[in-house]
Parts: sequence; structure tokens; C-alpha cells
Amino acid sequence: MLREHTLLQAIARVNRLHESKEFGFIIDYASVLGELDKALTMYSAFEGFDESDLAGTLTSIHSETEKLPARYSDLWDLFKTVKHSCDEEAYEVLLGDESIREEFYSRLSEFGKTLAMALSSEKFLTETDDKTLSRYKADLRKFQSLKASVKLRYAEAIDYRDYEPKIKKLLDT
Repeated sequence: MLREHTLLQAIARVNRLHESKEFGFIIDYASVLGELDKALTMYSAFEGFDESDLAGTLTSIHSETEKLPARYSDLWDLFKTVKHSCDEEAYEVLLGDESIREEFYSRLSEFGKTLAMALSSEKFLTETDDKTLSRYKADLRKFQSLKASVKLRYAEAIDYRDYEPKIKKLLDT
């Protein structure tokens, strides 16, 4: 069983950040997290202990999934001035303002991460009706597509697929 030092090491490994990783999941199948308090008490006895080092170490998946409706609303709130929800052009024009566009990217990212986390929770899946799940998934796809369009439109990304045949032809001659 994981105890004290080994438990803290395991948590640290899971939470080790990487370029495309902001957090890790710890699933307590063996109920070892009860040992966490003892491990933290031992750790706090060390010289140089700073309690802020441990802030946010563990968060309940339930508390994160509870944020999903608010993050969904926050994302849609950016587009409350768009009169017709099917008017893709109006969405793109609104995102012409760089600060609004950056806020959109941020809110979309938060919503997407929270939805991915929620979809990995059996409790969330059993407690959320199919209509809501479908709406969340469909809107995530819609906004991800909008993001890709906007990145091209405002020259934040280049679609090289259009150039590939021309480059290939140049290289072949």
C-alpha cells in the first residue's frame, strides 16, 4: 500500500506538468487517499515547508464537473449580441476583435477541458440527461470549428493543404 513519502511521490508524478498537460487524474481504487493527511502532516514537519506548495494538489472530479454549466454559459455569453444562432459569419465578425477572440479561446479551452473531465466521470454520465450531453458535445464541436475558421480568417494559422500540390509540383520539376 502507498504510504507517506511514496503516496506524495505518486501524486507528484501524476501532477507533473508537461507542454500539453495541465493536470493528472488520481483514481483512488484502494482508498489510500485516507493516508494523505498523515503524509501531509509528516511533510509539513520538514524545514522549508510552504503550505501553498500543496494548494490544489487534489480536487474532487465532482467539484470540477459542477463548473460545467457555468463554463458553458460563459462561452455562450460572448455571443449574446449575435441575433441568429446559425449565422456563422456573425460569430466570425464578432471575433474580429483580438481581445474578444482571445477570451473566446480561453473560455472554449476551459469548457472543453471541463467537459472532457466530466465525460470521464460515471456519476456525471448517469446524472446528466442525454439531451444535455448531446448539446454540450455538439456545441463543443461547433465552437472548435469556429475557432479553426477564425484562426484562418484572421491569419493566426495557415492551412498548408492548399499549397501542398503547388510545392510538390515545384519540387518535381
